[in-house]
Parts: sequence; C-alpha cells; structure tokens
Amino acid sequence: MVPQTAATASNRRRAPLATPVIDALIGANYGTGLIQKMVEWGITAGNWTAGGVQNEYTHSSVAAMVNMERFRWIVDEVRDLAVVIELAQDLESAFADGKYGLIMGFQGAEPIGSEFNLLSIFARLGLRILGLTYNDRNLVGDGCMEPEGRGLTHFGIEIVRECNRVGVVVDLSHACERTSLDAIQTSSQPCILSHSNPAALMPNPRNVSDHLLKELAAGGGVVGLAAWSNFVGSTEDGHHPNRGDLVRQIDYVVNTIGIDHVGIGSDIYIGMDHAAEWNNTTRRRYPEQCGGQTWERHNIAGYEDNSAMFSVGEELSALGYKDADIAKILGGNFYRLLLEVLPRRRLM
Repeated sequence: MVPQTAATASNRRRAPLATPVIDALIGANYGTGLIQKMVEWGITAGNWTAGGVQNEYTHSSVAAMVNMERFRWIVDEVRDLAVVIELAQDLESAFADGKYGLIMGFQGAEPIGSEFNLLSIFARLGLRILGLTYNDRNLVGDGCMEPEGRGLTHFGIEIVRECNRVGVVVDLSHACERTSLDAIQTSSQPCILSHSNPAALMPNPRNVSDHLLKELAAGGGVVGLAAWSNFVGSTEDGHHPNRGDLVRQIDYVVNTIGIDHVGIGSDIYIGMDHAAEWNNTTRRRYPEQCGGQTWERHNIAGYEDNSAMFSVGEELSALGYKDADIAKILGGNFYRLLLEVLPRRRLM
C-alpha cells in the first residue's frame, strides 16, 4: 500500500510519507503526547476542535480564543515535530518535512455569535475550518436535530461568503440537510462534511442522505466518514459496530459519489476518560444520535486510535481497491481540497 504504515513511522520526526494521511476530525486528550503519537502513527494532519461544541469550554468567543492559543503552546513545545496550519504552503511543508500539521476548527459557529467580523478575527488567529452548526439552531442556520430543518439565514449566507474570502473551509457536519444544501449553493469553494456517514446504511439524525452527498461531490467537496459507533451501525442490545462495518460504508459512499470525494474524519476519543461528562451531556442531550452506545464503546471495534487508518486501507485493499485510490481516502482528497481553499498569504 502506498502510505507509510505506523510500524515504519519514527517516534521522532517521521520520514516524509509517499502520500498525505489526514483525519478531518479527531477528539482526544489534546497535548504534546498526542502529537508525538500522531507522528509515530504516520499521520500528516488533523482537525482539532477549538470551539463551537455545546459546552462551556468551547462555546464562547473567549473560550475559543483561549483554546486556539493553547493549541499554539502545545505545538511550540514540540516545534520540531509539528506546525499549526495557517497557509496552504504550511500543509505542503508539513507533508514534505514529515511534521504533523495541526488544523484549528470550530464545530459550530457559536463563538462568532452575531458579530460578523469575529470570523475574520478568528481567521487571523488561525481558524481554518468552520462547522456552521452543532446539532441545534444558531444564528447561521439549523442543525440536524432541529425539527423544522430550516436552511441558512441571511447572516449564515454572509458567513459562508466570508469563509470563502478569508480562506476558511465550510464544514457541514452537524447541520441539517437544508442548511447544508444552501451552503453548498452559496459557497464559491468546495465544502466538507468532516465527520458524517451515510444515512442509507445507518439511519441516524447525524448521518446524511445520498442526495446531500451527491451535491457535496458536485461542488468538489469531500466527506470524512466517522468511526463513532452509532453512526456506523446499530448499538442496541450491546452490539458494537466494527472496522469492517466502516469499510462497507466507505465502499458504499465511493460507489455513490466517486473515489475523489471520500475520506476519514474519525471523531474518535483517544486516551480520554470522560465517561461521566459524556453520559451527562451528549448522551442525555442527543439520545437519538447515541442509541445504545456507551462511553466504553464510543469508538467502533478495531479503531482505538489513528493507527487504525492504515488497517482501513488494508481492508480496502482486500476489497480490490488500488493503492492510489486508498491513498485518496486516507488523506489525499482532503489534502487536495485544503490546498485549494486555504489562503496562500496572510490577511492584511
């Protein structure tokens, strides 16, 4: 297989990979140890959540700014291993130099509030991926849990256009279908679904229709499939979906929208012990999304950390996928999109 495997990656700076490996959304104990692991596993870059999730640690403008600064502290501690991705050429250099690229994103536009110009301020601070909503309704549009499923507001339309202007990728995960379709139509740049799975194979309010997937692809976008158990398969009666179930979803989406529009956005928890918090926030607030999932089985079986991306590649190879196509899924497609959308010079 074309990408370098975790077994051959250095626990210092890795040798440059043959192809980029990118996780479009990770959830983990963010710290220097995670970066060291990402380098060891052979991961080129990942989307780290600095703001937008519905909790007090990321929801407000100030909390998001503090998180963004904290991410810079983390990278500065291991600057020989990592870089914050601000310009397209930063990603190119990270890939070429064998460093890990930290991409700062929001899962929801809540930190912007009603202050339109906060988006350009956040972009100057390093925001490069903006999720429009996090399940619920905000000033931009409706999330996937809103029963009315209304689309972008006028404010939301202007936020999408501003993302295009300042080089921030528009992320549709957690948004409702109408909001997502409106954003695709409004955006002059390709959008992403950083961590979403096909509703045709697993009906879940967070999963997306084939129609939305096709519209995303028609606009040049990429979907990252998640390894979050109840997005991949039923978790009722103690069932634990596995890596093979995820591979079947990947294969389905490839056959639905084409090899150039599919990637991975794992949304897995790595090295965390947040059972009490998760059970009393996400599980209680969004039971329709969680099903019978437990904290212990949050990640699908066989996907405990990002080294599993290469195991996914091996299973795709067993299905007959060529190395070049596996490389696209493991990161090549997101790499191409990021180089297209991220700015080449800093905002003045």
